[in-house]
Amino acid sequence: MSPTSTTTLTGHGVWQSALLTLVAKVCSDAAAAGRPVGVCGEAAADPLLAPVLAGRG
Repeated sequence: MSPTSTTTLTGHGVWQSALLTLVAKVCSDAAAAGRPVGVCGEAAADPLLAPVLAGRG
């Protein structure tokens, strides 16, 4: 498995509900503080995940 893969040994990777909830929390807190949030790597380039991340903030 590639170290940059968006899938972990459990097969869920960045699609885990808890991780997406954490992303939403980070985005919300950053917006409240007037700070930007960025995503890089394979998760950022995933065309299926991009709208999910954008929807989370």
